[in-house]
Amino acid sequence: MYICIIIDDDIFSIKILQQLLLDVNNLRCVKYFTDPLEGIEYLEKNIVDVLFLDIQMPKMNGFKLKEKLKKEVEIICTTAHKDFALEAYNNNISDYLVKPISLERLNQAVEKIKHILTTKKNFQSINETFSSDTNSIIIKYKNKSHRLLLNDILYVESKNEYVCYNTKAESFIDYARLKNIENKLPKETFIRIHKSYIINKKLIKSYNTFFVKLINDQEIPVGKVYRDKFKTEFIEAQNRTI
Repeated sequence: MYICIIIDDDIFSIKILQQLLLDVNNLRCVKYFTDPLEGIEYLEKNIVDVLFLDIQMPKMNGFKLKEKLKKEVEIICTTAHKDFALEAYNNNISDYLVKPISLERLNQAVEKIKHILTTKKNFQSINETFSSDTNSIIIKYKNKSHRLLLNDILYVESKNEYVCYNTKAESFIDYARLKNIENKLPKETFIRIHKSYIINKKLIKSYNTFFVKLINDQEIPVGKVYRDKFKTEFIEAQNRTI
């Protein structure tokens, strides 16, 4: 059974969603909040799998609320406006429901979340099993476990709710957040240079302030907010060794 809460300033919308959730299997709504700050406080102290989050709220919009969360939780946005879909995608929101929400569309979103959570659980279990191996990582791809050698990974790309590991030979997709992958990969080998990319520093062919070319001639952009970090941690380090 997965646990969910609702944060929405409109009590009428909350009651409708609560009623719909009664017909969704293996998902239990335990709390709702019309005050975003109270919702954040609850999330920090309790285990929650899924957050149904309104975007437009008086005290704090949904995207700002997500930035303040210290715990990871799968988020399904619920909004009366379609205009925020791109921003939701860029903020790694798991799904985006436009009010009025149908039961069919709600079930689709929940099934997607369940798949993500199950995959994460399996991935965590596999990682714990192989945690002693510092030269590779284990991922779940096409219902199989794959061991990827770190030296073979060219770059990791974020694709919203999943990531793509691009190796010298092929690519592997896994349900994960790029931020979590960034924390797991060794910093002496990998560096994040864009909101959507982590690259293998050892497999860089050439570079400048704006682009990195890897040994397969793939060009990866250096994001504006990551340029100072890239310059300090890589370019200046390379210059010191010359």
